[in-house]
Amino acid sequence: MPFAFWKRWKRRRWSAKTRPPEFERWSNQHVRCWGRLAPDQQQRLQEIAWIMFHERHFETVRGFSVTDEMKWVVVSNAALMLLGVTDYYFDGVQTILIQPEPFILPQKDRWTIHHVASSGAAWQDGPIVLAWSDCQTGSQLRRHGRNVIIHEFAHHLDGLDGEMGGAIHWESSSEAERWDQLLAEELESLQRSLELGHRTLLDPYAATNSAEFFAVACEYFFEEPSAMREHHQELYEMLAKFYHFDPLTP
Repeated sequence: MPFAFWKRWKRRRWSAKTRPPEFERWSNQHVRCWGRLAPDQQQRLQEIAWIMFHERHFETVRGFSVTDEMKWVVVSNAALMLLGVTDYYFDGVQTILIQPEPFILPQKDRWTIHHVASSGAAWQDGPIVLAWSDCQTGSQLRRHGRNVIIHEFAHHLDGLDGEMGGAIHWESSSEAERWDQLLAEELESLQRSLELGHRTLLDPYAATNSAEFFAVACEYFFEEPSAMREHHQELYEMLAKFYHFDPLTP
């Protein structure tokens, strides 16, 4: 109880501080849907990001510096995912590690371990790692509807129930059951389409497994909402329920 009181007190103090004017300019530049948000949503996004800016600990590798603008790019995009909730600021993410470029991670399939270049990573109750080159607005990844910041923070939300497997928390058992069915159906459909050589809205990486499908779907939900609603209407509607936020309805 004392710790919760102390946290709320600190957040009130940070909220009362005046944000530098360039922070709003950075939001406009780096949050893709900024122009679609209503004024009160823009204000709320900046309030969430401002608290995360103070609370989250940023680290990097030797020889690379993290600027305030880089921090704001990360927290403002993550804050977009929290517009529909209150009193939660990705509290479980204590550290955000910024790498200058994609980094090598081991990935295990059924029989072997491969080492692949990755733009981001998130661990259960651990840090989030991001490649700055793919976080920038003008990067090739961002130009094609992807957003590694949203992707990795979506993994964190997925893991709040103890496992990163796409089985996110719902307020009712009927919603949870329908989500599990829909996730399996959508994943199977995507895998089948890719096997047949069809073009798909969602990036092929979404076909890896349920956890990656959820994270990629969240990217397109926020970055390409019109296309997402057109091609995956029920998926879009369920994500709007989960986030308590509809990107197309300010």
